[in-house]
This record gives sequence, structure tokens and C-alpha cells, in this order.
Amino acid sequence: MDLGKASNLSMEGGIVKRLPTYSAVVLLFFCIGLSACSKEEEGEPEKGKIEQMTDEAADAIVKRIRTPLDKARSTKEAEDERLKAFDEELKDQ
Repeated sequence: MDLGKASNLSMEGGIVKRLPTYSAVVLLFFCIGLSACSKEEEGEPEKGKIEQMTDEAADAIVKRIRTPLDKARSTKEAEDERLKAFDEELKDQ
């Protein structure tokens, strides 16, 4: 029976000796997991010079196209209002 007690003690001694190692491994995995979860993801990466120049050129082209269209729309609206007023004057006569 003494042999059984001795083997239990040696196993317990082995676990006790390895406890700091196991704790360190668990702590290491915990820290790695925590740091992986805390990284901030960037929504949109910063644009390079070529992309910035492309965007500026595209904006300029869109502005050149939309400006005459906007003027034409405002002129058409003014003409429509003038025609409505003219029609109302004709109805009144």
C-alpha cells in the first residue's frame, strides 16, 4: 500500500510542478486572444495620389456636365411658369 501512496504523491508533485507552466500557457493564449479582438479595423484605407487625382478629375467632369443641365432645367421651369401666367391671362379675357 505504500507504493500506491507514493505514486499518488509523485503525480500530485508533478502537477504542482507543472501548474506555473500551465498557468503561463493559459495566460499567453488569453493575452493573444484579447489582443486579436481589440484591433481596430479601418473602414476605408487612405487613397493614393493616383486615386485622388482620378477622383478630382471625375468630380470636375461631373460638374462640367451637370452645370449646363441644371441651367437648362431652371430655364425650363421659368419658361413653364411664364407660359402658365400667359394662359391664365388668356382665360381671364
